[in-house]
Amino acid sequence: MRFSENQKSEIRIPKFCSGFTLVEIMLVLVLLVALAAAGALSLFALRQESRFNDEVFRLESALRMARAEAARTGFRIRLVPDADAGTLTILWEPQPLEAPEQFVPFTGATWGEMAQLDYLRLTRCELTSAAPLISLPPGATDQTSGSPPSALVASQPAAGASSDQAPMQTLTFFPDGSADSAEIELVSRDPTDTRHAIVDLSPLGHITAQILSDLEYQDWQQAKQSAGQ
Repeated sequence: MRFSENQKSEIRIPKFCSGFTLVEIMLVLVLLVALAAAGALSLFALRQESRFNDEVFRLESALRMARAEAARTGFRIRLVPDADAGTLTILWEPQPLEAPEQFVPFTGATWGEMAQLDYLRLTRCELTSAAPLISLPPGATDQTSGSPPSALVASQPAAGASSDQAPMQTLTFFPDGSADSAEIELVSRDPTDTRHAIVDLSPLGHITAQILSDLEYQDWQQAKQSAGQ
């Protein structure tokens, strides 16, 4: 197809659109940086929440395994809190007849890692009552008072604890499946994570846990104080 000279002169070649201005580019970059920062903060918060929840679940599992281990082996198991480190140590009584009340580290526990607290720190471990169902071997009571070992441990602070600190008392699990009733409190080792975990252990091994925000924890404390009055 041929065009006449007049037609050629009428053909207009469209001009290209002009590019982005420097201001527009800077605005886009600022938006991208803001979105990236928001995503990073959200990811960090999710990671914090996941680690907190995971360690609470691991502690619950450790309590259940300690109870099962005592029932399976026929020996008493103890979880001893360390006030300074904020962790738990697993002990057992290997010779209840020959050497009652002689507890040593229980290194054979395959579930021992569950009791290790890395992200969380134990701040309180308080016995609310001793186990009502106790199957003690001969000689396993205090010769002076005749009290069961759990009652004796309840009155003794854990290593590193002082009188002005929160209670740090040893948990005992018995071969008959019973255990000391206790309330355990944990916080994060990360100062930016202000949540609290409250784990309750019943004498028959029932475990409940609740994770509270800082405000919810204050309400929980007030309700507990009101109930105790």
